[in-house]
Amino acid sequence: MRIRKIVGVIGIISLCGCSPIEDISLNSTHTVELCLEDSVSLDNREKELYNFFENYFSIDESILSRLHEVSIEDFYRLYMDIIKGKFDSDTLEVDESLGNGINYPIELPYKKLLNGYKVYGSGQLEEVRVQDIYHLAGEDLYDLEVISTHKMEELGSLDQERKLTNDKIRLKQYFEVYVDKGENLKIKKLRYKTFLKSDFQTENYVLKTQSVTALPYYEEITEVDRRCIEQVFKKLMTLPPMMYIYYDEVYTISSEKFADFWRNIELLNLVSIEESYRDAYPISINPYKEDIIQIESLGEISIEPSCYGTQLKPCFIVTIPTKALLANHQIVYYNYKYFIGIKKNKIEFINFMSIGEENNFLEEAAND
Repeated sequence: MRIRKIVGVIGIISLCGCSPIEDISLNSTHTVELCLEDSVSLDNREKELYNFFENYFSIDESILSRLHEVSIEDFYRLYMDIIKGKFDSDTLEVDESLGNGINYPIELPYKKLLNGYKVYGSGQLEEVRVQDIYHLAGEDLYDLEVISTHKMEELGSLDQERKLTNDKIRLKQYFEVYVDKGENLKIKKLRYKTFLKSDFQTENYVLKTQSVTALPYYEEITEVDRRCIEQVFKKLMTLPPMMYIYYDEVYTISSEKFADFWRNIELLNLVSIEESYRDAYPISINPYKEDIIQIESLGEISIEPSCYGTQLKPCFIVTIPTKALLANHQIVYYNYKYFIGIKKNKIEFINFMSIGEENNFLEEAAND
């Protein structure tokens, strides 16, 4: 949590695309102060919030989906059934007199379109972090960062059905939680921190996901995958230009001929070659760009987990510093960046991202 003291004017708008909710107008003002000392310890409050969100994300996905299959008249009744069945009245304040579509105390989990997947709203909680606490009149506002994992579906093209998958994605989501003042947690309202738009008439999709960010599923790469990536790129980056002429030729013929290329350079056991190989290994992976005729040496290869990675298909950004020779005999130092995917300890695809000048490598070489 950021430690700072603020006194000012705040206007907060909370919007939910699938149901009407109470909003605070931008014209309304509240004097807020982030206190440095709180009556409730931060550790205890985070534990209470963790228990709440563990319940929150455990709501069955089929029940959440039903909310978008019923009439608006039945929406409130089903919503209240979910709230009463999942949350204790001592933890969540619900005023039923404000029903019939006027006030919903919490926004329920949403399905999200993210990184080419439909991500389920329900999931498994990993961590709750309090970012800020604002003390308002009669209540406290907690800005939260919540990390969780969720099941998902792959989205096909318009003429393809969606593919169910056992895969999972890791998310960071931001919430605003209004809490009664006091030692025990009692939530008055819960909102996603920024505007989310969903379509009530079709499916509960979040179309704008400013408050949702994908995270790398794994924070570190395994040694097996690291050795695989390093072995493949050390070979690819040092092949002579003639081998990429051969690469271009087999690329246009068939997956069998394409596999022969990888077999000839003794890497077939480290890459997955399927019928869609042209998309997985485009010609652009060729490192001989910018009039480069020879790559003389490589620096230390950097491998960073990517937010596009999932539990079963981790993805990585691979950065390769190089010393290269141009056609005019000039020595240059470049950073190559590639985006790669791994599945079952084999490279599933390689995409070239960029090439740029490598200053650090240049300085190290000058000092040698």
